[in-house]
Amino acid sequence: MAPIIPQEIEGRRSISAHIGRQILDVITAGMYSDPRMALREYVQNAADSIDASIEAGVCLVPEGSISITLDGKTRSILVEDNGLGIKNEDVETRLGGLGCSSKGGGGHRGFRGIGRLGGLAYCDLLRFETRSDAREKVAVIEWSGKALREQVASAKGSEHVEAAIRRIATIHFRAADKHADPAHFCRVEMVNVHRFHADVLMNIKGLREYLSQIVPAPYDRNKFRFAEKIERHLSEVSGYRSYSITLNGTPIVRPFQEQVVLRAEHEDRIMDVKLLELKTPDGRLICRGWYAMSQFMSAMPPNVTMRGIRVRQGNIGVGDEDFLKASFIEPRFATWHIGELHVGEGLKLNARRDGFEESPEYELFLEWSSGVCRLLSSFCRQSSKERSDKQLQLRVGMAMDRLLENTFFLDEDHKMAAIKAAEMQLAQLRKMNPAGEVSTKLVNDYEARVSGLRQKSMFLSDVLNGRSIGRKSGEQVLTEVCKRILDAVPGIAGTTLLREIVAPYVREQKSNS
Repeated sequence: MAPIIPQEIEGRRSISAHIGRQILDVITAGMYSDPRMALREYVQNAADSIDASIEAGVCLVPEGSISITLDGKTRSILVEDNGLGIKNEDVETRLGGLGCSSKGGGGHRGFRGIGRLGGLAYCDLLRFETRSDAREKVAVIEWSGKALREQVASAKGSEHVEAAIRRIATIHFRAADKHADPAHFCRVEMVNVHRFHADVLMNIKGLREYLSQIVPAPYDRNKFRFAEKIERHLSEVSGYRSYSITLNGTPIVRPFQEQVVLRAEHEDRIMDVKLLELKTPDGRLICRGWYAMSQFMSAMPPNVTMRGIRVRQGNIGVGDEDFLKASFIEPRFATWHIGELHVGEGLKLNARRDGFEESPEYELFLEWSSGVCRLLSSFCRQSSKERSDKQLQLRVGMAMDRLLENTFFLDEDHKMAAIKAAEMQLAQLRKMNPAGEVSTKLVNDYEARVSGLRQKSMFLSDVLNGRSIGRKSGEQVLTEVCKRILDAVPGIAGTTLLREIVAPYVREQKSNS
């Protein structure tokens, strides 16, 4: 068959694209699965602004700060940084456009120019205030969440996104307040925050726990003595930096500490940390990280907020504790561990910031991290086996002690009852046997004892000393036995046992009435 030669198609031209206003709904309400992710975006942008300020020589590293203020009475959230800010002449382009970020991804955590609108879905008004120089006025851009929702619900489906933005976003400039407005800053305010999903945005305790796991806050050196060792190791990862971040005036720190409370009166402890590194074949650093060495006793409950091997980029959390769950030999092992993997700029985040886009470096990272998770899984299995061995040794020891107590039997019925109990115990021990060399030997020894019991046993008649009984009557022997019972089991328990023993030999008592 002759090859098909593509023919020139008459009238071919480029499509004139129409971007409707529904795109605003996608990048606001449809952007995140958790409303708190919007705050993560604002902290991320604040960190980038502080980095830019440091690079420009405007401020030093320790001077960069990010404050988050939650006001339950007015139902507002304020995120403010003392970073470089935005020039008055650039503010409309930077804060009024979509997907027009000037960051470009090079060394910046945010680069798509859409994350800043994430909070719009959860409040009535999203306000940005900024300036980059003391001589400038303060630029104010406001996005109306209420107007956005009204437009999305309206029937004007053909409206362009540009027209929709003109109807919901405004800009103006005001004189700076010398007390409230720094020379360079950016301030984001969510006004009239909606009650959504158990009101998580207004829950200060829950918000603090969330932020401690996600934002680029420092380790708590008072609770985590490995902090300095880890920070030195991570210092060469591109984009790694920690910032002074507060929530209602209280510093936020990462949740790591040496003590690990598993449940009431039961805890584990981090005894050491192991450092990790991944490089490309040509020597470029992709990832550095660490994992905790503990006793690996069990899965940690959800209230242990440091659980899981967390993935971070630019020192900001990517996904959650389950990011690498599928890489463990058994998924449940994911919550047995504590640690972090910090990736560099070579991996590109997806828009939701819960994963990365496909690339050769990301593929290399996945293969390497799967190997790390398999190693960590082996720690769990080894720890489980050792605990099973110890538990088995204890059970076998107790069972052996009970078996050895039977130096003789009263009669054949007593013997058969004891053997039956021993066989039931043996069946339970076989079920819990982890098939290790030590545990198998213990069970085999016990089984040999049970087999010996079947073949050779002594009865009471074989061990009685006729001389000690002499010419004593049955009544005398029974009386002596009863006295020994009361000596061995004093109190009410002994008296009750004595009555049960002598009951078959006591005459029926006649009533005096």
